[in-house]
Amino acid sequence: PIFGVDMKGNINEWNRKAAEITGFSKHEVLGKHLVQNYITEEYREEVQAIFDKAFEGQNTSNFQFPLFSKTGDRVEVLLNASPTVNVQGELTGCLGVGQDITQMLKVQIERDRIGEDSRRLIDTSNAPIFGVDRHLNISEWNQKAAKITGYTRAEVLGKNLITGYIRDEHKNSVQKVLESALTGVDTENFEFPLYTKDGRARIEILLNASARRDATGTVVGMIGVGQDITSLKHEQRKNEQLMKAQKALYHGVKNALAGMLAQLGIMRSSDGPNTVKLARIRNIIDTASDQELGAALRGDLNNFLSDISSENRNRKDDHEQLSTVCKMAIVACNSRGYAVRIQHESFKPSPKRIDC
Repeated sequence: PIFGVDMKGNINEWNRKAAEITGFSKHEVLGKHLVQNYITEEYREEVQAIFDKAFEGQNTSNFQFPLFSKTGDRVEVLLNASPTVNVQGELTGCLGVGQDITQMLKVQIERDRIGEDSRRLIDTSNAPIFGVDRHLNISEWNQKAAKITGYTRAEVLGKNLITGYIRDEHKNSVQKVLESALTGVDTENFEFPLYTKDGRARIEILLNASARRDATGTVVGMIGVGQDITSLKHEQRKNEQLMKAQKALYHGVKNALAGMLAQLGIMRSSDGPNTVKLARIRNIIDTASDQELGAALRGDLNNFLSDISSENRNRKDDHEQLSTVCKMAIVACNSRGYAVRIQHESFKPSPKRIDC
């Protein structure tokens, strides 16, 4: 759009594009005051100042102001204003060459809105999110990252993530992941630790790192979306330790029971009536799984020990040895949570039932 005004500010030029974007024909606007008739009140002072500068012989470049169409729509114009002179070199007014940037501004406003929504989502996300520029200096640090580490956004922005917040033993691996993202290669499910501001707590992070690009597609940094898996890792370590302890205890019980059965074997002749039962219990200890061991032993071991105690009630040496073996069985099985009940009146000095 091109329009011109005389020294009084009245329109003396109005081209087709000006007519097209405003809906006002050249015939309708010629001779009318531009600022008073076609500029809204809040912008009149600024626009008039541009024309006044032109009337003094000064140019103005890239001045943005709105025109309003015949239907009331707002048309954004980017204006270059220059003074006009006659053949004698006298100032006669101002000529404005503009650019209709209405659609461009709409796109920019929508892009800004989306960007603001994205920034709000990042900042309020329940996942720790941080970003770095191409020099690995922190450019993004959301509320969750601040909460779990104790470092505020203001404290960390502009500081190097690797040198400032990663321990020496993890710096190389973390730097490789970040630099890989800066080349456009994304990394998923990378585990690394952050430490709290007071240094007392280690925060385990499961990170997805992606390249951050500008409007032209150029990589300008890295954005990392993490998950705080500290509690999960803690439970995992506890479970691993428990499994190791259970395994060690299981083997210990089996060894104790095997020793017990070896002593029982000494007490029994190879052709005795309980040889088959003894062999069965040995087989259970050798082959039963952790889950099967207790249930299998409860029946077979109880019966076997009861039979032996009945047959040896009058043999003092065997009885004492048997009593020791029975106590070993109780301790071994009780340590695994398996109940072994041995009941017989021949146990001395007390004939009471032994429960575990």
